[in-house]
Amino acid sequence: LLSILRNIRLLASESYIRRNIERPSFEEFKNLKTSLFKDQVMVDEATDFSAVQLACMQAMTNPLINSFFACGDFNQRLTRQGIKNLDLLGWISSDLEIQRINTIYRQSPRLNEFTHAILDLMEESDGEARSKISESANFQGLKPVLQEYSYDVDDVANWISTRISEIEQLLNHRVDDANIFPSTVVLVKSEADVSIMAKALNNYLSDLTLKATACGDGNSMGNDGDVRVFSIEYIKGLEFEAVFFVDVDDLIKIYPDLYDKFLYVGGTRAANYLGLTCKDELPYELESLRDYLGENWSKDQLTGV
Repeated sequence: LLSILRNIRLLASESYIRRNIERPSFEEFKNLKTSLFKDQVMVDEATDFSAVQLACMQAMTNPLINSFFACGDFNQRLTRQGIKNLDLLGWISSDLEIQRINTIYRQSPRLNEFTHAILDLMEESDGEARSKISESANFQGLKPVLQEYSYDVDDVANWISTRISEIEQLLNHRVDDANIFPSTVVLVKSEADVSIMAKALNNYLSDLTLKATACGDGNSMGNDGDVRVFSIEYIKGLEFEAVFFVDVDDLIKIYPDLYDKFLYVGGTRAANYLGLTCKDELPYELESLRDYLGENWSKDQLTGV
């Protein structure tokens, strides 16, 4: 397919063909050129695609404009075939110019520090892509929290609901009128767990006058104030104030070569609150993260923040 696309592109660039494109003999080629080429091609989450796939997309740009954009983070590659380094971008097109954007504005310094610790676990990571907090940031934020030995979904739902209650208290301890509730998501390991977790959460969230919504197939449903439940395969592109990552020890069994990237992507979805649960204890592969983790959130931890 790539060879075909590139050959069509070369033909479309030939001066003889451009001069005679309106002739009847070139009508079929003209129709193909019109339907195939785009004035601009923009690829999001580019690192999830292989070099050949990206090259096919680049080959669909109008050869007279050659406008191709791709954005992504090698550390957030969630597919086994995804592009792994910058060198391959030069193979796609020698005209590509690389620009790095490292400054982030939505994540607390403590969570940013935690995600850097996850990068240190990766055998393959792009060190130059480490995010930097804006110099205008004047707070530290709260530690992510961990719950171990949560053997069943009811234990997890109870623990998450307790943490959500703590977030409400933190946000509303100085608010007299309407309560503030942050955008919140619970990430489970598979699509089959979405509705099960949402149902278990609703048994506890009703006391907080909150509701959990099962977002099957990554569809964002429910009201703005709902606690959304997603499968981790749909976590890219999501941004929430609070993120809960369920059964991270099972994640290692399911994705032995990608679990660190799933954890990294999940951690970067959270702006201020991140919670992790394990069925057993924190796996030895993640033991180095323990020093960054707390047990709960309280107003006392806001001192000096």
